[in-house]
Amino acid sequence: MGLDSDWHSEYYFPMHRWVNHSLRYELAEYACCLPQDDLCPDLRRLDLQEKRKYYQYIVRIPDGPAQVESLPGDEKFSDEYFWTFMKEKGKLASQTTFIQWS
Repeated sequence: MGLDSDWHSEYYFPMHRWVNHSLRYELAEYACCLPQDDLCPDLRRLDLQEKRKYYQYIVRIPDGPAQVESLPGDEKFSDEYFWTFMKEKGKLASQTTFIQWS
């Protein structure tokens, strides 16, 4: 953290997908707020509009819950994780079946 004036501080944090390099963010130190009390409501509205492009919802059952139709690529599980998960699921299923037979 470095000081660039008497009342401004610079904070360094890891870059995540939600940080847009062309926007200016204002963060309140040690504070959090509800969306309706946001420091920059226009920026929040723009951010939500952008996110809606990536997260399309679908309702498969009438009056049922909405589901995300597809995730952005950087939020999907890797193939390696998927197969590790499936392998562990198979092991647990076979163990459960073995216990039931005992």
